[in-house]
Amino acid sequence: MKKTKIGLLIIGVLLLVAGILSAQLTSIQAVIEINPNPMDKFTTIDVRMTHNTNIGVNIETDTGVVIKTLYWGPGGESTVLYWDRSGDNGNYTPAGKYYVVVNYSSRYTSTKKTLILR
Repeated sequence: MKKTKIGLLIIGVLLLVAGILSAQLTSIQAVIEINPNPMDKFTTIDVRMTHNTNIGVNIETDTGVVIKTLYWGPGGESTVLYWDRSGDNGNYTPAGKYYVVVNYSSRYTSTKKTLILR
């Protein structure tokens, strides 16, 4: 009887620890601030994470075409990036609607729309 109770207690503790770890992993969130937005010649993008994790930041069209890869690497409380409208191909990005896409923890994505006026 004592072995059964001890076994159940160990299983309960392990389930509790697994639940806590799972809650911490799913609580990672990104906050994206774009200033100025809408933009003309340049913009500053501030990505703030609730936990340290690897992030990737891209500028994409509404169809998901990557215009510019701004950053891939460790992200912390605040990662400030500058975009001067240049694409990965070196061309100046035309006026229109674009998205700042932040990928993090290898499975989550946050997006925020930005506009280029001229």
